[in-house]
Amino acid sequence: MDDPRPLLDEAVRLLREIAGARAGYIELRDARASEARYWTAAAGVEDGERARIEDRISKGVVAEAIETGETVHVASAMLDDRFSVRESVQLERIEAVLCVPLSGSEATGVVYLQNHMGGGQFSVDDVACVRAVAEYLGTLSARLLELQRRRLEEDRTVALRKRLRLGALVGRSAAIAAVLERMALLASMDNCVLITGPSGAGKTFFARLLHDNSPRRDAPFVRLDCSALTHDALQRELFGGESEGRVAAADGGTLFIDEISELPTPLQAKVLRLVQTGEYTPAGADQPRTVDVRILSATHRNLAPGRDTTAFRKDLYYQLRAAQLRVPALIERREDIPPLVRHFCAASSERHGFDPIPPSPSTLVAAEFFDWPGNVRELASACEEAVVNARLDRVPEIEPRHLFPSTGATEAATFQDARRRWESSFLEQTLTKYDWNVARTARALQMSRSHLNVLIRRCELRRRDDDL
Repeated sequence: MDDPRPLLDEAVRLLREIAGARAGYIELRDARASEARYWTAAAGVEDGERARIEDRISKGVVAEAIETGETVHVASAMLDDRFSVRESVQLERIEAVLCVPLSGSEATGVVYLQNHMGGGQFSVDDVACVRAVAEYLGTLSARLLELQRRRLEEDRTVALRKRLRLGALVGRSAAIAAVLERMALLASMDNCVLITGPSGAGKTFFARLLHDNSPRRDAPFVRLDCSALTHDALQRELFGGESEGRVAAADGGTLFIDEISELPTPLQAKVLRLVQTGEYTPAGADQPRTVDVRILSATHRNLAPGRDTTAFRKDLYYQLRAAQLRVPALIERREDIPPLVRHFCAASSERHGFDPIPPSPSTLVAAEFFDWPGNVRELASACEEAVVNARLDRVPEIEPRHLFPSTGATEAATFQDARRRWESSFLEQTLTKYDWNVARTARALQMSRSHLNVLIRRCELRRRDDDL
């Protein structure tokens, strides 16, 4: 999440609706920033009125409320001595005011509601509700700002980018850095590598990176997708016959067999022979031929004996998995989603000759907290469509409705949904950081172990095998 404003926008809209206020405003400031960093959100106000509200917050009694940490709750600002002396109060005939400060070690700010639609002052229930939301916003915003600082300050891939050829790789997360560290080691070797991970996560991309960073980088990289061809077509494509096959084309370089779990059983024996001896026999040939190829393979299935599939030869599996490289799902590296959205949208605009249409902050939030079951492939496709939709709407920014045309923007990025997804993601990342030690994690989050255990159960978090 690069910007807290979408969260503030949704919060001020909901508070204004719940409390029945004619106007609402939220301001958040980074208390630890060396330079002034602040974000604002408003509902029910025009630009000129918003500027006047900001002036009251920075110079009036509300500023004192922020400093003292006390709630300002008056029935009529026009009749209150603290407000009535201000010209803007009389000109705008400001009646009921409810102002609750946000405060903490990381974030400061204010929630401000003005003029009750039903007349009179805001109720006791309104005050309690705004205070509860303000407390939550203060805590959540502090954590978001801390995450933002970490993302701005920490790029786990910096050192790796200096020594590896990473092409168009987008991402700076710890998850991607871990993959690159392992890939760098495997690239220096010459054995088989089995690349695993969910569909659409980028297995082909990492296979290419493996080749580009290996001693075979200047030789051919040849890919074959087993899921797209019949048995006979695979036979011809792999080993050749009347024309050269992929194995021969990859001689001296790398042969990448994608979705190898779809390889028919009879061909598995021939691939096993190729792996073990470097020999193969083209269709119609009398004598075997020898090649020097490194074989990379990929699958989204679990090929281990007795697991996802039983039709795959055990001996071939053990040969292919001399080393493994797991590509994480997109939800395992959520912090990489906003830069990926920017990258895919910019690339789509450039490819089609469009003027750039950047994604809005709320779109980036919606994208970061969406599950993306199709992973990077689905995200790239959604961004392609979003660019078209935004261009047809003739708007300056890509909005959530452009990225999620079938589900609707509100469904993709409601306040409650964003909170639930962020809590789950934040807790899982912190637990992983402390090796799922609940006591250490609770201390780091400044909460009790029992509270943390409740949150773990509520978010249905489980330690993955990869974390063991």
